[in-house]
Amino acid sequence: MLSKLGCVVKSKVNEHGQEVNKTRIILDAKRSRVTEATERKYKSELPRVTDAVHDILALMSTLKPGEVITQLVADITDAFWLIPLHPVERRFFVASLHNKFLILKRTAQGSRTAPLTFAAVMALATRLLQSLLTRDHLEEKIWQDARIETDVDDPWTVLKGTPQQIDDFTCTLLIGWHLLGFPVAYRKASRSVTLKWIGMNIVVGRSTVEVHIPQDKLTEIRVLALQFLSSNVISNKELRSFVGKCMSIASVIYVWKPFVAQFYAALHSEKPASTPKGCTWTSQVKPGLHWILAFLDSHSPDCITKRTWDVNEYLSRQQRVVITWDASPWGFGAILTIDGVIVQFLYEVPCQVDIELLHLKVGDSASQQTMESLAGLIALRQWAPFWKDRRSHFSIRSDNTGALVLLGRLKTHSPTNNIIAREAALDIGVSSYGPEIAEHIPGITNKTCDFLSRIFQPGDDESWPSLLAHVPRAQLSPRTKSWWRSINSPFPASKTHSSTG
Repeated sequence: MLSKLGCVVKSKVNEHGQEVNKTRIILDAKRSRVTEATERKYKSELPRVTDAVHDILALMSTLKPGEVITQLVADITDAFWLIPLHPVERRFFVASLHNKFLILKRTAQGSRTAPLTFAAVMALATRLLQSLLTRDHLEEKIWQDARIETDVDDPWTVLKGTPQQIDDFTCTLLIGWHLLGFPVAYRKASRSVTLKWIGMNIVVGRSTVEVHIPQDKLTEIRVLALQFLSSNVISNKELRSFVGKCMSIASVIYVWKPFVAQFYAALHSEKPASTPKGCTWTSQVKPGLHWILAFLDSHSPDCITKRTWDVNEYLSRQQRVVITWDASPWGFGAILTIDGVIVQFLYEVPCQVDIELLHLKVGDSASQQTMESLAGLIALRQWAPFWKDRRSHFSIRSDNTGALVLLGRLKTHSPTNNIIAREAALDIGVSSYGPEIAEHIPGITNKTCDFLSRIFQPGDDESWPSLLAHVPRAQLSPRTKSWWRSINSPFPASKTHSSTG
C-alpha cells in the first residue's frame, strides 16, 4: 500500500518573541486509505496540568530544611519513529522517493495509531523511571523524591531535595531515558522553578503553585468562536483545530470538558443531507460557543489566566463544608453546614426569568427535576465564598440523583437542564477547588430542606424546624436575565451576521 511522504511546517513564536519554524516529515496514510482501515481498540489516558500541580503540592508538603523544589522538562526526539513496526504490517507503510521504495520499519508519524502505540510504550518507560526516584528513608514511610507526568512525548518532572540531590536525580533520569532508547532533545530541555509544559506556565513559589494560561491562547479561542458564529457553517478542519485548542485550556479549567464534548459530538454525528461537504452547521455547536464566550466575558483576565494553589490549604483539610438542598413543585430550600453546624439557610420560589427560560410550571410535578437542579445551582452560587478558594471537605447532598450528577459531573441529557449545567460550570470553572463528594441521601432524612422547599405550598402549615431557630437566612440576589450568564449572546442585539454556504 503506497502512501505519499509529506512535509509539515508549523510556525510559532517562542518566549523571546522570535518566530520559529518547526518542520516534520510525515507519511500521509490518510490519502492511501490506510488510516481508514485502521482500528484503535483502546485509549491512552493523558495527564492534565492539575495533575502536575498536585504532584508539586505533595512534594512541597514534605519539604525539609535545606531542600528545594524544581521542575524539569525534556522532550523526546523523533518520538513516533522510535517504536518498531511489526513485520506483517510493513507493507502498509511504504513510500516512493527517487524511483525507490521506502519500506518503513518503525511506526510512521502521520499514521493513525503511531501516537497511541508510542504513548503506551512511553507510559511503561515512565513507570520504570519513576521507580528509580523513590528511596527508603530509613524509619519513615517510602516517599518519592520526584514525580513524572508524561503527555505523549513530553515528560515533565518535579524534583525535591538538596541542590546536589536534585543534580543526581536529573542525571539518573536523563541517563535512564537514553538507556531505554528514548533520546532527549537537550537543546529544548530546561530545569527551573518556572517552566512551560503542554502550553501552560507552571510557577513554583515558596508555598504556592501557580498556573498561567497564556493570554494569546484565550484571545485566539475568542476570535475563532466569534468567527464561527458569524457564519451558518463551520469547516470540519477548523472546528477540529478549535477543539484541540479548547482541550488545552480544559486541562486547567476542567469544566470546559463537558462543553467541548459538544463540538466532538457535532463533528462525529451523522450529518443531514443538506450539510455542505466537509462542514458542520453552526447551529449544532452554537450553545457551546456562546458558553465559552460567556465564560471569557464574565470573569476578569487575571481570574481566568492565573490559578493559585497553596500548600497550607493543601495540608489543612479540617473544615467540612456541606451544601444540602431539596425542591418541591412550589419552591426550593437549602442549608449550609460547616463542621456539622448549620450556619445559613435559604428558601425561594422561581422568578419569572427562571420560569420562562427553563419552561417551569410551578406546582406541577413535571418540572420537579429542573427545580431540583435549579435549587442546587442557586445554593452553590450563593455560598461560593465558602468553597471556591479554600481547600476543604466540600460535599453537595440531595435526595435527587439527577441533580447530583448534573452539578457533580456537569452532565445531563436534558437540553433545558443543560443551561443549569453550563451556569454551574461558569462558577466551578474559576475556582481552585470544587465539590469532592456528591452524596445521595434518602428523602426521609432531608426533612429540613424539604420543609423549606414547601413554605410556599398552598395549605402547608408545618411548624418551623427547631434546628433553624437561631440560624440567619441568606439574602438572595435578584435573578434577572443577567444572572444567567451563559445564555446571553456575545453580539449586540442590533448587529446582523452574514450567512454563507
